[in-house]
Amino acid sequence: MNPALSRYLISLSQRLSGADLLKRIRELQSSEYMPRDQMAELQWCKMEGLINHAYKHVPYYRRTWNEHGIKLSQIQSLGDLKKLPFLTKSDVQNNFDDLCSEIGPRKNLQYGRTSGSSATPMNYCRTQDSKARFWAAQYRAYAWYGIRPGDKQGRFYGMPFEQAAGAKEKIKDLVMNRRRLLGMFDLSEARLATFAEQMNRFRPVYFNGYASWLSRFAEFIGSRTKSQYNWIPLNAVVSTSEVLHDHQQKVIEDTFECKVINEYGAAEIGLVAISCPHRGYHTVPENNIVEFALPDNVHALGKDEQSHRQIVITDLHSDAMPFIRYKVGDSVSNLDVADTCSCGRTSQLMGPVQGRTFQYVLTPEGELRHGMIYDYMLKLAGPAGVGVLSACTRQRDIHTITMYIVKNELFTDDFLVFVRESTREHISPTLQIEFEFVDELPRSPNGKLQSFATDIDINAELSKMKND
Repeated sequence: MNPALSRYLISLSQRLSGADLLKRIRELQSSEYMPRDQMAELQWCKMEGLINHAYKHVPYYRRTWNEHGIKLSQIQSLGDLKKLPFLTKSDVQNNFDDLCSEIGPRKNLQYGRTSGSSATPMNYCRTQDSKARFWAAQYRAYAWYGIRPGDKQGRFYGMPFEQAAGAKEKIKDLVMNRRRLLGMFDLSEARLATFAEQMNRFRPVYFNGYASWLSRFAEFIGSRTKSQYNWIPLNAVVSTSEVLHDHQQKVIEDTFECKVINEYGAAEIGLVAISCPHRGYHTVPENNIVEFALPDNVHALGKDEQSHRQIVITDLHSDAMPFIRYKVGDSVSNLDVADTCSCGRTSQLMGPVQGRTFQYVLTPEGELRHGMIYDYMLKLAGPAGVGVLSACTRQRDIHTITMYIVKNELFTDDFLVFVRESTREHISPTLQIEFEFVDELPRSPNGKLQSFATDIDINAELSKMKND
């Protein structure tokens, strides 16, 4: 599709939903060099309105702040934000209805469920304008790399299992000028070769997707004669949803002959920070207030872990379901809070996120599937998953996966049936899945929760299979 036509369709769909993406992009572009004192005034104006709204119209905050003896008159500046208690994933999971605003239209909200990459899936909602502001923050940063809305994108994301949801995503891909690596997390060489040929016909401007998928595709292309691919070089590659390791970034940039845009955010709050061509990660002060809190049980941690800080977000446009002092569940080191970037943009800087890393499932047939597929199962379980508080999976050998589940009184065996059927259909018909109910999910040796982990040396197993 012609990029100009795609931009028109994106703008039209946004206006029909009650939002205006292009307007929000222009607004953000006009403020990216705003002096920090003026930006602080803008943030305070938005924060004051959000806090007043939350106390008056959101039962959870009214109840919680009253229990803590907090009065709105005590919050007179950005610095006073620290007087408010944190909001955790567990709080959101257990108080969805009470976190939703009592006023405002419900019919035009976007409802979603997080993928559970931190092993704790949860529901959320937002206004269409809030969603447009999230996208606008992304496109403002993409413009630094010569990318505009509607430019052709090769997309490395999963596709919803449900037919209706999958059809909706395909329509969005068409409107937004995207071609997606399909196949439900199938990263076999045959699938990658087919996608490479599709890209020759499509000729994308940039790629966008999971870090591990992008690096896997880069390794595949790098092992072949690059001159046969007419879409290299790209303008940029956007890496999201996972931690991008240095070796992954190098192979992506070397193969596709462009810079990597590394972005960090969450489905429920949108974009938090994005890498600059010059240095570091720029936050989005027009949309969020970002704080860095001491780790829990800091005195029990090692010296290196004590230097990390928990990321805490206040989403300034979350009227439908306010996220105020929300602990995202990730941490950051090498803070650059007081520094300014050589690019001249004045937004707060932060270092790389110590967050989500995903691994691969190795099937008995010798094929690889991305471990995030089990996050998608949690996200898309629907009514079958209402009794699942949290869950994670671990592959012990090539024949067996164990799913650990923390459940409540609403749990039914429908969830087990859904996971078994999804595993057979989308991963392998011969892979066995076992279930273990626990009071607390098992953690990695460093104390982190991983939604999927493996005990398998994948390269060694693949080599053994080929020799057999």
